Amino acid sequence: MVEAGGKAVKGGLRFGAVERLKDDWWMSPPPGDPQAVWDTWDRDTYYVWGANSGNYRGIAIGQLLGGGGMAGTSHGPSVGRAHPHYIGVITMSTADLPKNDAVFQELARYLARGKHVVIPTYHGEWSLGTGIGKGVSGWGDIQKYLVSQVYALGQAAGSVTIPAGTYWPDWRPGMNGAKHSIATLADLAAIIALL
Repeated sequence: MVEAGGKAVKGGLRFGAVERLKDDWWMSPPPGDPQAVWDTWDRDTYYVWGANSGNYRGIAIGQLLGGGGMAGTSHGPSVGRAHPHYIGVITMSTADLPKNDAVFQELARYLARGKHVVIPTYHGEWSLGTGIGKGVSGWGDIQKYLVSQVYALGQAAGSVTIPAGTYWPDWRPGMNGAKHSIATLADLAAIIALL
């Protein structure tokens, strides 16, 4: 986006639920850019979701993501289908985390061009690797990486919007999902230090 005077306006980073698209959205015309998507989502917004190394990138629009949770056909926001505004980041393996670097760089470029990025929450809970992914080996290291990347996006954004009640659940051994409030970017920094 460009404001009067030609100065670029950075996009906003937002935390919140990703609205579910209607069933069969990928069948809506026109081919390659189904209008049904824009009845629910915003063209200037990119929605992040927790993926694995097999479905985080490279799947054609409307094709099955082949996963559960945020990639699932039952409850996933995209009805389990790929869309270029639905951006997967790997949350399931420490070995695959470096593959996310390019994804987060792409998200930062969107912000720089005035587009917006949504970090998913479910009833206020941080939703990257805290559902299906909460039991994977190296969970704390994965979360440290993800929270650090989101923190960097927040620093690069023109604004950060975090609804009241947003929190990160601590699923490290013995922590039983203890809730850590996220009200500001400083709270993300505190979570990073904890990990």
